[in-house]
Amino acid sequence: MAKKTQRIYQIRVTLNGSKPPIWRELAVPFHIVLGELHEVIQVAMGWEDCHMHQFRKGKEYYVTKVTPWGMPVEIEGEDEEDFTLGEVCPKARSKLLYEYDFGDGWAHTIEAQKRIEPEPGVKYPVCLGGEKACPPEDCGGMWGYSEMLDVLADPDADDPNDMREWIGDEFDPDAFDLDAVNAILATW
Repeated sequence: MAKKTQRIYQIRVTLNGSKPPIWRELAVPFHIVLGELHEVIQVAMGWEDCHMHQFRKGKEYYVTKVTPWGMPVEIEGEDEEDFTLGEVCPKARSKLLYEYDFGDGWAHTIEAQKRIEPEPGVKYPVCLGGEKACPPEDCGGMWGYSEMLDVLADPDADDPNDMREWIGDEFDPDAFDLDAVNAILATW
């Protein structure tokens, strides 16, 4: 019997409301389970996986049944471990919403751009590209991040929330390290 070729989706994950856009392009198995896709997005975007999340397609919610710290949770929706990306987004150009950190409200649009042929010797998932650094955890959502960028851009700007001290000197909003993301994904 011939070995079935793995089907691969090229997807684009864009952080909603980011200007200029913060995005990642990924090649993932068509049949990746949504719970695994969450882990890939966490790595690719630069999140720390310390908050709850969910996927949404229309009126359907796909949720985790375990908190990031390992406790069972009862939230309404389908178990994300029971559905694959290919089931939820069966066609190219399908879109899915990924929400992370319900307090800060980070919403990401996932667009299944197209199916691509797997490359010999490549272990999927892989990150194909991206732009801009992910906002720091717990910075107050897109509004707080925008305020933080304004403060960091102007050394003379008023800083009532001590953002400069909180974020430190190492944060570069323009940085994205494709090799570092793929090094982590390669360990799976």
